[in-house]
Amino acid sequence: MARTYDISKKQNYIRSLYCKEDDKFHDIFQTANDKKNIQLSPEEGKLLSMLLTIHQSKYVLELGTLIGYSCCWIASSLPKDGKVITLEVDENRHKIAKQNFAKMPFANKITTINDDAIDFLKTLKLDYKLDAVFIDAKKDDYPLYLELVYPFLKAGGLIIADNTLLFGTVFEDSMPKYHKKWQAIKDFNFHLSNQQKYKSLILPTSDGLTVSIKL
Repeated sequence: MARTYDISKKQNYIRSLYCKEDDKFHDIFQTANDKKNIQLSPEEGKLLSMLLTIHQSKYVLELGTLIGYSCCWIASSLPKDGKVITLEVDENRHKIAKQNFAKMPFANKITTINDDAIDFLKTLKLDYKLDAVFIDAKKDDYPLYLELVYPFLKAGGLIIADNTLLFGTVFEDSMPKYHKKWQAIKDFNFHLSNQQKYKSLILPTSDGLTVSIKL
């Protein structure tokens, strides 16, 4: 395992070259306050944006808005007529995200909803297929998110999920204290390893970023 010092130096080098945020992105990142450690880093946000751009995604669903940082990376990658629906169950975070979105030039592409992701997905009706879904919500529910979102995702659609290494515990044999999350993420990863339904890989980011294509 690399030392924290080495990782920090590497990240700073990458950010200085390729992740130069404008002031608005930087300001949104700061509104996370003590939750900065659970949102995407600038380089992870850039990667998310690039994946969606390469894929030419138009309609995206995000589960877990937090304060809107990742959603801004998503919206910035969409075409003019693109749309991202983002869900956040916490009312305060939802309000902060709405305020953050209002500052951005692509705010018209974002629909933000204050609701539980499972409740929302169980009643969801769309007149189009999703091009991509980004999952970064309650870890215990990742397998159910996958099951519920699957019918709405087009063939060739992207599933991108954060925290799929769960603090480096999913490849350990012993169960950690947060065993429900541990088992749920292991189940989620196992489901996406089904090569008849998906083409998948976990990128070894700070906590694992899964990229999967629905076949």
